[in-house]
Order: sequence, then C-alpha cells, then structure tokens
Amino acid sequence: MLEVIALNEHDALGAVEGGAHRIELVGTMDQDGLSATVEQVAKIRAVSDIPIRAMLRDRDGFTPKNVSELAAGARDLVDAGVEALVVGWVRDGKFDTHTLADVLRGVPECEMTIHRAIDNVADYGAGWKKILQLPHVTSVLTAGSAAGVDAGMENLLTQAVDPRIAEVMMVGGGLRLEHLDRLKEAGIRKFHVGSPVRGGSFANPVDPVLVCQWVEATQ
Repeated sequence: MLEVIALNEHDALGAVEGGAHRIELVGTMDQDGLSATVEQVAKIRAVSDIPIRAMLRDRDGFTPKNVSELAAGARDLVDAGVEALVVGWVRDGKFDTHTLADVLRGVPECEMTIHRAIDNVADYGAGWKKILQLPHVTSVLTAGSAAGVDAGMENLLTQAVDPRIAEVMMVGGGLRLEHLDRLKEAGIRKFHVGSPVRGGSFANPVDPVLVCQWVEATQ
C-alpha cells in the first residue's frame, strides 16, 4: 500500500494516475506539515474519489496550540468526507492520549493514522504499547526515529516482529527505494512518500511516473 502526500487536487490526480492507494492531505508543508482544510477536500472530491487521510496539526512540533480549534477542525474534515484523520501529540516525552481524546471527542468513530509523534517519544517501544491500546488506529506513520528511516531502521524491524504492529506500521520519513526489501521482509506492507515522488522537492507537483515506480516497488 502506497500513500502519497498531497497538497491540492493536482497532486491528488497525479497520485491517482500513478496508482497510489490513498493520499495524506496536508494544508501546507510549512513546519513539517500543518492541517488540511475543508476547501482542499472539496476541490479533490470534485475530481477524484481517492481515499483522503487529512492532517490535523496546528504548529511545529508535537504539542497542540489550540485543542478546541483542532477539535472543530476534526469535525469539519470528517463532515467534508475524509476517511481518516492524521493525528498525534507528545507530552513529557510520552505519547499524549489525553490531547488525542479531547481533539477527537466529537468524532469518536473516526479512523486514525498516528503520525510521527511516535518517533518523538522518549521510549519508542513504550509509545507503541500505548498506541496499540487505542481504538480506530489503522495506520501508524513512523520512521523509527525522529532522524528518519536510516537512523530508525533497527527500531522498525524490532517492533515489526509483533504482528499487531506490522499490520498498522506505515513507514515514511526519509524513506528510499533501497530500504524497501528489508522492510517488506519484516512483513511491513504500508509505505508513505512525499518528496520522492516530486523529484526531491515539494516545490514540484506529484509526478505520476515516480508514483508508479514506488507502487511497483512496494508490492
């Protein structure tokens, strides 16, 4: 399964043409990716039915700026038709389930991708234990380390031994084609890319030829 970061309807169409299975919709890549908007969702839905997972994040880092605004945004994005929300916060070095519950109180049945907050906790294994206790988590985006897949590979492989983790683990963050064989051998089947399908820069649109290359490589 390949998920591609999209910023607009043109990116979404490039992802569809290349054979991506879904998109992670981000409002802007400033500060490593901030919340998607209802307007973006509407423009994509006008041209494609590709599944949309929408980022919900209101500032750099992994602590929230305004929980009530995030909660309102969650309801609006779900009402607009996204299939899941991309969320996650850290408090005192631990995965923050309290903020997560407050933000999602109005959409209690919504599916979730837990994003790279998991890579920013003090104890990676303990973070996974906490996430496995949560309902409706169908993907966990992780590089195994805040520094990316190169640094986090051993963490990824160690955790993927647990089949519950391998099922939801979605690897992204400095992911390159040469990483894929080891990850697939470990039973990981979900992958996430951004700049690699844009010629290396978010200044470029999603390139369907590069998406197709990644789709084939991740199968």
